[in-house]
Amino acid sequence: MRLGNRGYISAEILVATVISSLIALFLIEITVDLSVRTDDVYTGLVFDMDKYIVIQNIKDYIDDDMRKYGVIENISCSNNNCDIKFLKDDTKRRLKIDNLTIKYGTEDNYIYEKELNKNYGNLTLTSRKNGSENLDFSTSERDNIFFVIKGDNIFKDDGYIINIPIINYINSNKKGEEDLSYVLILKRVLGDNTPEEVGRW
Repeated sequence: MRLGNRGYISAEILVATVISSLIALFLIEITVDLSVRTDDVYTGLVFDMDKYIVIQNIKDYIDDDMRKYGVIENISCSNNNCDIKFLKDDTKRRLKIDNLTIKYGTEDNYIYEKELNKNYGNLTLTSRKNGSENLDFSTSERDNIFFVIKGDNIFKDDGYIINIPIINYINSNKKGEEDLSYVLILKRVLGDNTPEEVGRW
Protein backbone atom coordinates (compact mmCIF):
# COMPACT_ATOMS: atom_id res chain seq x y z
CA MET A 1 0.00 0.00 0.00
CA ARG A 2 1.34 3.39 -0.87
CA LEU A 3 0.91 6.31 1.49
CA GLY A 4 0.86 9.32 -0.77
CA ASN A 5 4.28 9.79 -2.38
CA ARG A 6 6.28 8.31 0.54
CA GLY A 7 6.62 4.73 -0.95
CA TYR A 8 5.86 1.41 0.79
CA ILE A 9 5.58 1.13 4.53
CA SER A 10 8.26 -0.90 6.33
CA ALA A 11 5.80 -3.68 7.30
CA GLU A 12 5.03 -4.40 3.64
CA ILE A 13 8.74 -4.47 2.79
CA LEU A 14 9.39 -6.86 5.67
CA VAL A 15 6.55 -9.21 4.67
CA ALA A 16 7.70 -9.25 1.02
CA THR A 17 11.28 -10.01 2.10
CA VAL A 18 10.19 -12.90 4.34
CA ILE A 19 7.98 -14.43 1.63
CA SER A 20 10.68 -14.20 -1.05
CA SER A 21 13.27 -15.68 1.35
CA LEU A 22 10.99 -18.64 2.15
CA ILE A 23 10.41 -19.30 -1.55
CA ALA A 24 14.17 -19.16 -2.22
CA LEU A 25 14.93 -21.57 0.65
CA PHE A 26 12.22 -23.96 -0.55
CA LEU A 27 13.67 -24.01 -4.07
CA ILE A 28 17.20 -24.57 -2.74
CA GLU A 29 16.00 -27.48 -0.58
CA ILE A 30 14.26 -29.11 -3.56
CA THR A 31 17.42 -28.73 -5.68
CA VAL A 32 19.68 -30.26 -3.02
CA ASP A 33 17.26 -33.15 -2.41
CA LEU A 34 17.07 -33.95 -6.14
CA SER A 35 20.86 -33.80 -6.38
CA VAL A 36 21.28 -36.29 -3.50
CA ARG A 37 18.70 -38.65 -5.00
CA THR A 38 20.38 -38.45 -8.39
CA ASP A 39 23.74 -39.32 -6.80
CA ASP A 40 22.17 -42.31 -5.00
CA VAL A 41 20.59 -43.60 -8.22
CA TYR A 42 23.89 -43.12 -10.10
CA THR A 43 25.86 -44.95 -7.38
CA GLY A 44 23.39 -47.84 -7.40
CA LEU A 45 23.50 -48.07 -11.20
CA VAL A 46 27.31 -48.07 -11.24
CA PHE A 47 27.34 -50.80 -8.59
CA ASP A 48 24.87 -52.97 -10.53
CA MET A 49 26.92 -52.59 -13.72
CA ASP A 50 30.21 -53.34 -11.92
CA LYS A 51 28.60 -56.34 -10.23
CA TYR A 52 27.33 -57.83 -13.49
CA ILE A 53 30.65 -57.29 -15.30
CA VAL A 54 32.73 -58.77 -12.47
CA ILE A 55 30.48 -61.82 -11.97
CA GLN A 56 30.27 -62.61 -15.67
CA ASN A 57 33.98 -62.22 -16.41
CA ILE A 58 35.32 -64.03 -13.34
CA LYS A 59 32.85 -66.90 -13.91
CA ASP A 60 33.89 -67.15 -17.56
CA TYR A 61 37.61 -67.30 -16.72
CA ILE A 62 37.12 -69.86 -13.92
CA ASP A 63 34.81 -71.94 -16.13
CA ASP A 64 37.46 -71.92 -18.89
CA ASP A 65 40.13 -73.01 -16.43
CA MET A 66 37.89 -75.80 -15.12
CA ARG A 67 37.42 -77.09 -18.66
CA LYS A 68 41.20 -77.13 -19.14
CA TYR A 69 42.43 -78.21 -15.71
CA GLY A 70 39.50 -80.01 -14.05
CA VAL A 71 37.46 -79.15 -10.98
CA ILE A 72 38.67 -76.93 -8.18
CA GLU A 73 40.59 -79.05 -5.69
CA ASN A 74 41.32 -76.42 -3.06
CA ILE A 75 40.84 -72.73 -2.23
CA SER A 76 42.71 -70.76 0.39
CA CYS A 77 41.90 -67.10 1.09
CA SER A 78 43.74 -64.51 3.16
CA ASN A 79 44.48 -60.79 2.93
CA ASN A 80 42.13 -60.30 -0.05
CA ASN A 81 43.85 -63.10 -2.02
CA CYS A 82 42.13 -66.37 -2.92
CA ASP A 83 44.47 -69.03 -4.30
CA ILE A 84 42.58 -71.59 -6.40
CA LYS A 85 44.11 -75.01 -7.11
CA PHE A 86 42.69 -77.10 -9.95
CA LEU A 87 42.82 -80.89 -10.19
CA LYS A 88 45.06 -81.35 -13.25
CA ASP A 89 48.74 -80.48 -13.52
CA ASP A 90 48.81 -78.75 -10.12
CA THR A 91 47.43 -75.64 -11.87
CA LYS A 92 46.90 -72.58 -9.67
CA ARG A 93 45.13 -69.28 -10.20
CA ARG A 94 44.66 -66.28 -7.95
CA LEU A 95 41.63 -64.06 -7.44
CA LYS A 96 42.58 -60.92 -5.57
CA ILE A 97 41.61 -57.37 -4.69
CA ASP A 98 44.36 -54.79 -5.02
CA ASN A 99 43.04 -51.43 -3.75
CA LEU A 100 39.90 -51.04 -5.90
CA THR A 101 40.99 -53.47 -8.64
CA ILE A 102 39.75 -57.05 -8.90
CA LYS A 103 42.28 -59.34 -10.61
CA TYR A 104 42.27 -62.96 -11.81
CA GLY A 105 45.14 -65.00 -13.17
CA THR A 106 48.57 -65.95 -11.92
CA GLU A 107 50.87 -63.85 -9.77
CA ASP A 108 52.99 -63.15 -12.86
CA ASN A 109 50.16 -62.67 -15.35
CA TYR A 110 46.68 -61.42 -14.45
CA ILE A 111 44.43 -62.13 -17.42
CA TYR A 112 41.52 -60.08 -16.03
CA GLU A 113 41.53 -56.76 -14.18
CA LYS A 114 38.54 -54.57 -13.33
CA GLU A 115 38.79 -51.33 -11.38
CA LEU A 116 35.71 -50.61 -9.27
CA ASN A 117 34.14 -47.21 -8.69
CA LYS A 118 35.82 -44.93 -6.15
CA ASN A 119 32.60 -44.91 -4.06
CA TYR A 120 33.64 -48.30 -2.62
CA GLY A 121 35.66 -48.57 0.56
CA ASN A 122 37.06 -51.34 2.79
CA LEU A 123 36.83 -54.06 0.14
CA THR A 124 37.27 -57.63 1.37
CA LEU A 125 37.45 -60.94 -0.51
CA THR A 126 36.50 -64.31 1.00
CA SER A 127 35.10 -67.61 -0.23
CA ARG A 128 32.34 -69.94 0.93
CA LYS A 129 31.37 -73.48 0.00
CA ASN A 130 27.81 -74.79 0.19
CA GLY A 131 26.81 -71.80 2.34
CA SER A 132 29.59 -72.37 4.87
CA GLU A 133 33.05 -70.94 5.39
CA ASN A 134 34.33 -74.51 5.76
CA LEU A 135 36.26 -75.17 2.54
CA ASP A 136 36.63 -78.94 2.93
CA PHE A 137 36.53 -80.26 -0.65
CA SER A 138 36.59 -83.94 0.31
CA THR A 139 32.90 -84.05 1.29
CA SER A 140 31.11 -83.60 -2.03
CA GLU A 141 31.66 -84.14 -5.74
CA ARG A 142 29.53 -81.13 -6.57
CA ASP A 143 30.25 -78.06 -4.48
CA ASN A 144 28.60 -74.67 -4.65
CA ILE A 145 31.41 -72.16 -4.24
CA PHE A 146 30.95 -68.44 -3.70
CA PHE A 147 33.66 -65.83 -3.92
CA VAL A 148 32.31 -62.96 -1.81
CA ILE A 149 33.41 -59.36 -2.29
CA LYS A 150 32.14 -56.95 0.35
CA GLY A 151 32.53 -53.21 0.37
CA ASP A 152 31.25 -50.07 2.07
CA ASN A 153 29.56 -47.16 0.37
CA ILE A 154 31.72 -44.26 1.52
CA PHE A 155 28.78 -41.82 1.26
CA LYS A 156 26.10 -43.90 3.02
CA ASP A 157 25.76 -46.40 5.85
CA ASP A 158 24.88 -49.36 3.65
CA GLY A 159 27.31 -51.75 2.01
CA TYR A 160 27.68 -53.78 -1.14
CA ILE A 161 28.14 -57.50 -1.71
CA ILE A 162 29.17 -59.18 -4.94
CA ASN A 163 28.68 -62.96 -4.88
CA ILE A 164 30.46 -64.84 -7.64
CA PRO A 165 28.84 -68.30 -7.75
CA ILE A 166 30.64 -71.34 -9.16
CA ILE A 167 29.45 -74.93 -9.25
CA ASN A 168 32.54 -77.07 -8.95
CA TYR A 169 31.33 -79.67 -11.41
CA ILE A 170 32.01 -80.67 -15.00
CA ASN A 171 29.61 -82.81 -17.02
CA SER A 172 29.47 -83.90 -20.64
CA ASN A 173 26.89 -82.63 -23.06
CA LYS A 174 25.41 -84.65 -25.94
CA LYS A 175 28.34 -83.82 -28.21
CA GLY A 176 30.74 -85.36 -25.71
CA GLU A 177 32.32 -82.00 -24.93
CA GLU A 178 32.92 -80.81 -21.42
CA ASP A 179 30.48 -78.21 -20.21
CA LEU A 180 29.87 -76.46 -16.90
CA SER A 181 26.68 -75.95 -14.96
CA TYR A 182 26.47 -73.01 -12.63
CA VAL A 183 24.05 -70.99 -10.57
CA LEU A 184 23.19 -67.45 -11.57
CA ILE A 185 22.14 -65.12 -8.76
CA LEU A 186 20.14 -62.06 -9.77
CA LYS A 187 19.89 -60.18 -6.51
CA ARG A 188 21.47 -57.03 -5.16
CA VAL A 189 22.40 -57.70 -1.56
CA LEU A 190 22.72 -54.90 0.97
CA GLY A 191 24.20 -55.81 4.31
CA ASP A 192 25.22 -59.35 5.15
CA ASN A 193 22.41 -61.46 3.64
CA THR A 194 22.80 -64.97 2.28
CA PRO A 195 22.41 -65.09 -1.54
CA GLU A 196 19.31 -66.72 -2.96
CA GLU A 197 19.35 -69.12 -5.88
CA VAL A 198 16.86 -68.01 -8.53
CA GLY A 199 17.87 -70.11 -11.52
CA ARG A 200 20.12 -72.98 -12.42
CA TRP A 201 21.45 -74.03 -15.71
